[in-house]
Amino acid sequence: MKTESRVRILVLVFVVLMAGRFGPGLVRSGASYVTNLWLHIIDPTRYWVRRLQEAKSDEGQREAVRALVKIGPPAVPHLIASLRRLGGASTQIVMCLGQLGSPAVPALMEAVGDPNPEMQSDAVRALGLMGHSAHPAISLLIKMLKDASPGDHSAVSRLTMDLIDTLGKIGPEVIAPATDALLLADDAHRWLFAAVLGRRVSGAEFTPQLQAVVAELRNALEHDEDSVRISAAFGLSALGRTASSAIPDLIRALKDPNHDVRRNACVALGRMGSEVAAAVPSLI
Repeated sequence: MKTESRVRILVLVFVVLMAGRFGPGLVRSGASYVTNLWLHIIDPTRYWVRRLQEAKSDEGQREAVRALVKIGPPAVPHLIASLRRLGGASTQIVMCLGQLGSPAVPALMEAVGDPNPEMQSDAVRALGLMGHSAHPAISLLIKMLKDASPGDHSAVSRLTMDLIDTLGKIGPEVIAPATDALLLADDAHRWLFAAVLGRRVSGAEFTPQLQAVVAELRNALEHDEDSVRISAAFGLSALGRTASSAIPDLIRALKDPNHDVRRNACVALGRMGSEVAAAVPSLI
């Protein structure tokens, strides 16, 4: 007989025995207690996953996360299954999977392909919590970002922003593939990879590849299409001081006829540090 069936039979026996002596409310509470106690003994992973989902306080969540992290890899399939049942959007389960680290990476890479966008976002965010441990997922995440809808930078999807954030957290291994993807991307998608690099290359060596990235974005500031100029200014703002050679171009962009180009250029200049002093007259 399966474990779950045995638990149900024991609970049913308890309810029958106690129903004649106590009120229904007390009987229900007792039945719930017996179920949880028995589950804790015979299947601690399922017990703590349930506790995590039902926790009403931060301390309750932390206690469940600590227990599941201690259980380790056996907890991963249960957490993924729970996330699917909930349809994603479970911060507690994401946090737990992120703390489990490398053992959870294969299951999360599979979950990233789920048709539910909420599930995809949660899997991507869990990978981001792992930092370097998630490096096997770089190629998959880069491909997803290539396929993403670029949006208008004010209404991009949650999944797109989660992809950018996670890739930026993984480590220096992401710089080369993100740079290659940026140089090969079409004009509308270029800013996505610039945003990834902007989260990763702060203080990093200004490599020839990054010089090529900045040169591409500077040229794009002169493009005839508004959307391309908007993307270029946004990408330069994401790169921050790494793109300081673009300051003259950004100063000129402050007079662009398109409001979004001017706004993004202003934000980009604000992230350039003391080297942007020459821009002050153009901002007044």
